[in-house]
Amino acid sequence: TVPIASASIGQVHRASLSDGTAVVVKVQRPGIEETVEADLDLLQRQARFLERRSATMRDYNFVAIAGELARSLREELDYQIEGRNAERLRSNLSDDNRFVVPRVYWSLTSQRVITLEYLEGIQLNQIEKLRAAGYDLSSITRTTVDGYLKQVFVDGFYHADPHPANIMVVGEQVAFVDFGTAGYLTPGQKEML
Repeated sequence: TVPIASASIGQVHRASLSDGTAVVVKVQRPGIEETVEADLDLLQRQARFLERRSATMRDYNFVAIAGELARSLREELDYQIEGRNAERLRSNLSDDNRFVVPRVYWSLTSQRVITLEYLEGIQLNQIEKLRAAGYDLSSITRTTVDGYLKQVFVDGFYHADPHPANIMVVGEQVAFVDFGTAGYLTPGQKEML
């Protein structure tokens, strides 16, 4: 009944499947889609207003930036997209045992609910806990950076919400969680890098 994590659009609860498998269930807040759409409508109207009145805003193409933000936020409202992001990242990192990405339970996932394998670990922002557990912080940092370099420069698909609570140490592995936002590089962008 008490969430283990909470964010603006949903809450995450720990649960168990009928066979005892530990999972997390992320549930969207009721009415959040309408709230987000109202906020995005306001943002887009303001962007158009500012572009009409400011050469600087036109130069930065503020309406297009607001449109991209709107697209990204709408994707975050669909937990099936989050599940596909998780699966793609899991597949991309599967050949390197330094990383772990939770499994998606598709039979228990919909647009508004996602069920993922539960991973027990220490978040990267829990520095003292990591030290107390005997982890080498430099090694964790190198491994995490290696993971991101592979995601960006090799795969062209990356976990795009890398705040410390979304990355944790699970045993000897670095785990990535929360896949509502993913970044993509086009083949042309990858070649430029």
